[in-house]
Amino acid sequence: MVRLSVISALLTGLTASATPLTKPASLQQITNSGISNPTNVGFYMYVPNNLATKPGVVTAIHMCTGTAQSYYSSTPYATLAEQYGFIVIFPSSPHSGTCWDVSSQATLTHGGGGDSNAIANMVTWTISKYNADTSKIFVTGTSSGAMMTNVMAATYPELFQAASVYSGVPAGCFVSSSNGQVNDTPTQWANVVKSMYSGYTGSHPKMQIYHGSADTTLYPANYNETIKQWCGVFRYDYTKPITTENNVPQQNYYRYTFGPELQGIYAIGVGHTVPVQGTEDMKWFGFSVSKSSSHTGGTTTTTTTPTQPATTSTAASSGSTGSTSSGTVAHWGQCGGIGYNGPATCESGYTCTESNDYYSQCL
Repeated sequence: MVRLSVISALLTGLTASATPLTKPASLQQITNSGISNPTNVGFYMYVPNNLATKPGVVTAIHMCTGTAQSYYSSTPYATLAEQYGFIVIFPSSPHSGTCWDVSSQATLTHGGGGDSNAIANMVTWTISKYNADTSKIFVTGTSSGAMMTNVMAATYPELFQAASVYSGVPAGCFVSSSNGQVNDTPTQWANVVKSMYSGYTGSHPKMQIYHGSADTTLYPANYNETIKQWCGVFRYDYTKPITTENNVPQQNYYRYTFGPELQGIYAIGVGHTVPVQGTEDMKWFGFSVSKSSSHTGGTTTTTTTPTQPATTSTAASSGSTGSTSSGTVAHWGQCGGIGYNGPATCESGYTCTESNDYYSQCL
């Protein structure tokens, strides 16, 4: 019996010693990078245990009142980094209230010395230190961080391959746009982007824009203007999305694809902010493969040649397609919008009301 106990103890010890003693990765502050950081933006990074040989890099930018630590804790990017082997940079705003500077000339100019410059220097340092794959460099953010994401895509387009923007405003537009006061053309918006990196003739990262219909902090009109901005940059027709997908990536979300470089996702009934869609980000960034079967219940309407919206007497006049479909639409249902070809008449007691150019509903 004693002999068996000794053997058992030895085996247990061997098993324990063979178990990897890998500690979970954690958020680390980088204090000795030597980068130019004129506005003193905090530099935090998550390097996964499962680091790829040539890793991708995702820069994830927090909202006002947020921090690098809070965005690390409240978003899925660290978990996804372990799954896909990429590094996550979490910048932290140095400003009062922790909003980002998205309006000064310095931050809106390539190499201008503002917050955007500091973040770009963090990205280039990370690429060099970790031998990162420069074809897998991405940026994303929420609210003020979404504004900065648009700014990064405009001021440092050569760094990034794709961006996802959660509830922001167009690049270069914070002061006048947050309340939905601006209504510019795609060309005007594209010129704003071009002015932020004068002389640049290369490509811009592909953009995925999320916004909620019930956002009273950064009004839904900002969705329209942001889509216009990137349609202008990519030379897409703002009035003609190639496809419209209902209930994608989830119920009451509507995805509009304008071309391979631009998607807009409008979330009905969602306020400020649209929650981070980590799985969708991974597809947009190319870390995972998009499969149509993953969107259970979603329907796709191909709109390669939609007609210009017709003017009607309803509250949704700018979003009506002039559809001749018969029938009525129930309360809360879609009744208009660019690319929509269904019934446009609401059931008794309700009016077709525009949420944005691409979605009107019976209210």
